[in-house]
Amino acid sequence: MKKIFKEIWQLSLPYLNTRMNTLHTEIAMGFAFKLIEKEGGEEDVVIPAIILHDVGWKEIPENLQLKFFGPNRVSSDSYRKHEAAGAKIARVILEKVDAQIVKPQGDYSISTSQKGVLSGSW
Repeated sequence: MKKIFKEIWQLSLPYLNTRMNTLHTEIAMGFAFKLIEKEGGEEDVVIPAIILHDVGWKEIPENLQLKFFGPNRVSSDSYRKHEAAGAKIARVILEKVDAQIVKPQGDYSISTSQKGVLSGSW
């Protein structure tokens, strides 16, 4: 594994220690490497995305996290809060490893009112 991926992994660990996300992310990363090997793809995009895709759950209280899954899940607006927090956390981690970040085109404002969830806009 590339050095930068290891650095991203280490910086992500404090955010993945909820909802068994460390194990989940390790499994997903294994599948990602296999898919890249067999089907191709941009490893420098795919692997960081896999590592960082669930870091936002750390901002959602653990007693609420399971309410966002399954047929009886609560509103998608609540689910979106983990995505918004994850985008902010991912940006901070990628900046720490000096990864090139391409700012998306268009308006991708992120804002939440839940206590503990990062807020702001890009």
